[in-house]
Amino acid sequence: MPMDARLRWIQTEKRDELKFILFQANLMQTLKLLCLLSLTSDGIPSNYFKSLKTQFLHSHGFDQLTALFNLKKLGLMTDQEGMGPVSTPNPLVKVAAGMAAMTKQSSFKALKKKLSLIPKTDDVNLRSPNDMSYVFSGAYSPLSCKIVEQVLTREGFYGFEEIMRSLSSTCMTYSNVRVKLNRGTSNTPPAARVVLVYFLGGCTYSEIAALRFLGKLKGYRFLVATTAIVNGNSFLQSVMD
Repeated sequence: MPMDARLRWIQTEKRDELKFILFQANLMQTLKLLCLLSLTSDGIPSNYFKSLKTQFLHSHGFDQLTALFNLKKLGLMTDQEGMGPVSTPNPLVKVAAGMAAMTKQSSFKALKKKLSLIPKTDDVNLRSPNDMSYVFSGAYSPLSCKIVEQVLTREGFYGFEEIMRSLSSTCMTYSNVRVKLNRGTSNTPPAARVVLVYFLGGCTYSEIAALRFLGKLKGYRFLVATTAIVNGNSFLQSVMD
């Protein structure tokens, strides 16, 4: 995407966020939008973050300070360190600096490209689907399910270390032991093609649907175990309580 097009997209997104906040849109919808902006940009530039935070509190009440604190503590809505206001009286320079911060390469953009999280329009065939993005009408493939797909395809984490390191989790452990997976033949018992996927912290119905569709494509039966079934609203509500 050309730089001018990216800047126009970012400017449009900013107007949408402020519109949601200033007109006191649904609290959960506003928080989800802000969290998505932060997660896909490796944080929000500090000067922009402060402005959004102020507008949000003015619209929804200062009792939401606890929710913002918890979201920042969890890394879901953070500001970019070292991206404070530019010390110049020229407003154009400030705007340019903010735009540069928002258009820099983020971890999500790298993962999106390497794992094809957002498929190209030409690659999507909803009538005869061949990708997990089918569960989101071809718009997105869940990151967790893409990791499972890669592990099965690679028979382990070999050649996948760089992507795993790019994930921002500090509590990640995985083994590089290569396991020979049974691809399944006419003589293979069904039990040999069962894969257990365990979600700590919860998963969504969409992720379960994506794994089931992956199993249909690859010939595996997925058993999904999770500590909870969540969605955007229930997850944010647990943070706010």
